[in-house]
Amino acid sequence: MKVLHYKPHVLQVSFMPILVLAARLCPPGVEATLFATLMSISNGANVTGGFLGAGLTRLLGVTSQNYQHLALLVAVCNLSSLLPLPFLRLLPSESDLDIAVEKAEKALGNVVSKKE
Repeated sequence: MKVLHYKPHVLQVSFMPILVLAARLCPPGVEATLFATLMSISNGANVTGGFLGAGLTRLLGVTSQNYQHLALLVAVCNLSSLLPLPFLRLLPSESDLDIAVEKAEKALGNVVSKKE
């Protein structure tokens, strides 16, 4: 059970690239809201994943006395972690990211200058 002690730390480190990308895309002034939203989505996904894993375990009949379909369960659970890969191409490229940041900075500059 000592391996489970490290799980939250590994998850936090693996979540860092998402937070960095979000920080670059985020309009100024809403960083905390975006962070809270991302954390809520992450927590919801963890709970949903736990329920789906438990349901799949029950569906395959894997119990403490029956390991007949354990290999299939492990394979399905590991392969399901690859499901988000096709969506990576939806992320903006570095040049698109720079353009979006410039537009946000210009828009913020226009809003600040109008208030003054």
